[in-house]
Amino acid sequence: MTSSFTLGPRDLGAALLLLAAYVATGVFSLQWTAIHGAGAAIWIPGGIGMAGLLLAGLRLWPAIFVGRLLAAYLSGTQQPFWAELAFAAGNAATTAAGVWLLQGRSGITLQLSELRPMLRFMVVTALVPAGLAALVGTTTLYFSSGLRAADLPLIWLRWAFGNTASILVITAVALSWRQHPVPPQDRLGFGAMLMASAVGAALVFMTGPEVPLLAWHLYPLLIWAALRHGVLGAASALLIIESAAIAGVVQGVGPFMQLASDPLSALFYLQQFLVLTASTILLLAAVSLERRDKAALERAQAALRQLNDELERRVQERSEALHRSQTALLQAQKMEALGQLTGGIAHDFNNLLQTISTSFELVSRRAGSAEDVVRYAQTGKQATQRGVKLTRQLLGFSRIQALEMRPVPVKALLEGMTDLLHSTIG
Repeated sequence: MTSSFTLGPRDLGAALLLLAAYVATGVFSLQWTAIHGAGAAIWIPGGIGMAGLLLAGLRLWPAIFVGRLLAAYLSGTQQPFWAELAFAAGNAATTAAGVWLLQGRSGITLQLSELRPMLRFMVVTALVPAGLAALVGTTTLYFSSGLRAADLPLIWLRWAFGNTASILVITAVALSWRQHPVPPQDRLGFGAMLMASAVGAALVFMTGPEVPLLAWHLYPLLIWAALRHGVLGAASALLIIESAAIAGVVQGVGPFMQLASDPLSALFYLQQFLVLTASTILLLAAVSLERRDKAALERAQAALRQLNDELERRVQERSEALHRSQTALLQAQKMEALGQLTGGIAHDFNNLLQTISTSFELVSRRAGSAEDVVRYAQTGKQATQRGVKLTRQLLGFSRIQALEMRPVPVKALLEGMTDLLHSTIG
């Protein structure tokens, strides 16, 4: 397993690419130093190094160390070797510290599409490493160049602002490109936004006083980029604006050259503008994305609740329909069984009617004997009651009337049918 601070064979290509970019931009940035060899007003390698370690891993830190040394000697540094070693070690250590503070032990970079992760990125990845690198650098310069203590705060500020602006813009672009690439349906609009940013930045920073435009005229464009395209759009627009602003100062034109008497002072004003603008616009983009995602989540939850309600309603309807169908089927089955029993029921009723008819016949024949009349009438009444009972049983079977369950005295029932049986059987 490769350690986080060990360069493995697989990382050689990424390390060489990071080294080349660091050296090239370092040589350019070291042209704008108050003290030859250190304290550059702009430090583009700061953002490149931070982005490289965040994307490819902490084990690429040697590329930053070596890149800082090569950039210094290619630019013709006048600092002693031990001072350049201190500068290189400070840059590598503070960059690695910023990456570790952002990722933590998990090694996972936070998404920049929410407010709190964006604030953490700004503080622990930009402000803290830039301030620490500037502190290491100014302390080294104090001992290597014999600076006065009164000069150190201004040198520290220039160093810190140069690093912070580069990290905020370049690192934000690299991370947002990986985390939130442009969807295919937004590529045309995103391209139009980049083109508008390039045109606006060129008009503001690369023209003379004849064009009455100032840096704050670009704020509507940056706000549009942040609200429409999120962190990626805001960071990309900021990168274009930063590039045009630096190019304008190099050429001696633009609003910052009108504020300062020399390019170094103009670059210092530019870095202040970039830090404040980048912080504002990136926070705006993060808040916009967070609210957009929250609104999308609420819409999805509302749609899910609606679907659940609709599903429950349909299930309830189907359950009720199934219950009605089952009830109708059960009733139909009972009626079918009742129809099949019609023959037996008719036979039972026929016997009852025969009993009643016979009882009345016997009553009519023995009208003179009151005792016989009463007995035959009682037999007919009992037959009638059995008919009523049979009717109740049929109604109960069809669930129209409840069954009345009670014990039957078989002996008494048979004794009551004695005369009927004697008269019928003989």
